[in-house]
Amino acid sequence: MRFAHAARLHENIILGVSKNQVFSDVDSFKDAMELYQLFIPSKPLLNKTTLVNRFAEEVGTYIDVVMDVLGERKVWKALAGESNEGSPRNRSVSEMIMYAESVAEGAISILDAAHTMDEVEAKLFWRFIMGEKVMTETAFLLSVSGNKISPQVLNRHIKRKPTYELLEVLFTDPLSLDAGELWYQDIDLALVPRRFFPHISTEGQNKIINYNGGFYQRVLDKGSTKMLHIINEPTGSRFVWRDRSGRLIPRGIAPKLSWSINGPVILETVPINDTLHVYDAIYPRYAHLKLDERLKRFQDSLTDEPIIVHHPVLIDHWGSLAHDDDMIRFPNNNPYNPTEEGGYTLMKSLARKPFRIHSVKKNEDSISIKVCALDGIDDFVVVGEMETFGDLTGQLLFTINRRTGMVLQNQWQEVSGEHCIVVEVVTPTIIKNPLTIVDPLLVEVRDDLGMNDVLQVVDIMFGEDDG
Repeated sequence: MRFAHAARLHENIILGVSKNQVFSDVDSFKDAMELYQLFIPSKPLLNKTTLVNRFAEEVGTYIDVVMDVLGERKVWKALAGESNEGSPRNRSVSEMIMYAESVAEGAISILDAAHTMDEVEAKLFWRFIMGEKVMTETAFLLSVSGNKISPQVLNRHIKRKPTYELLEVLFTDPLSLDAGELWYQDIDLALVPRRFFPHISTEGQNKIINYNGGFYQRVLDKGSTKMLHIINEPTGSRFVWRDRSGRLIPRGIAPKLSWSINGPVILETVPINDTLHVYDAIYPRYAHLKLDERLKRFQDSLTDEPIIVHHPVLIDHWGSLAHDDDMIRFPNNNPYNPTEEGGYTLMKSLARKPFRIHSVKKNEDSISIKVCALDGIDDFVVVGEMETFGDLTGQLLFTINRRTGMVLQNQWQEVSGEHCIVVEVVTPTIIKNPLTIVDPLLVEVRDDLGMNDVLQVVDIMFGEDDG
């Protein structure tokens, strides 16, 4: 999207035009995300005092004089008046965000920036720099969704999903959001894997015993499950794959036509080679079944299909789970409800450390990253590679786009040295020769950290026990 177009949408909102009408021509996830960045900035690039002080210095007057002239007017509106003789430029939103960051860093003066745009653009530009929201996140989502989904359904998801994830689903597969309390009344609803909460290994098993009787599942592929919908049709069963956000997967593994599985049933599964590993089997017509009953019903329906059903197993030795290579989860055994949690996952380490992203690669429904540690003042050493899962994928994509303007591809792309994107990573084990993190896990994108916060190589070498 061109920044000039975004600025005119902003102007219409100021003039009182209906928000639904303003956003009626927003028809892509990319445009919606760029408007979200501009209209609901995460933090100010410059606060009011700093911005006014810099302006006063540039025009050669005292800050008190500028404040008196401003009176009750908004600073961003007053600064926009300096652009009354400017003309719009054909910059993209990402270019203008980088331009705003340059202004905030002092590389470009306030006056020079004001003269490179017209007054309509300037209003949004200075408002963005000051971090003043145009509207609330809820109002933005309700307005940009249009008629894609009912406000009642959207409001329910606003409380449970990050904004960037909601926006993507709204523009790619909005019907997948419509899974409410009576989810079983529509067998075509796009159910997604439920959220699992972390359980720290050092807290022991008492909490898990109280939660589900002390049962666990060992989930392959680091817990990256997908949903396979098996739906009855007059010509036979239809198989539909969806990823963890509910989107259709066009290249999902196609079960053989000889399979005799009868639907409707939705499988939470990990496909490996030609075998499906199943961790839940959800029957819309039997919504009262508990997890163990659902899996037993599915197991009993199988003949010779290449399927392994992973029934929950009673914990034998708690200590051995903390050293298991696969993801361990403690599932919710209650009747399936898409609005409830799926259970707990075992967090085996709390060793969270800040690293800089070195390079990125886009996968089908995730992002792979290589992270590096600081070696001295400005040299970096790559120390680990990992894949993003769940909500962090959208959050990281949002940060990379906002900070660098990169368009991710399915091959490794190095992040420019001009940008320092910091992430927190759980480091269960570190091998020192060569320096490598074993089984790293991305746990947080830290937009509030910078170069000075990145972990030093020397701290890794001498701050950990030998791996």
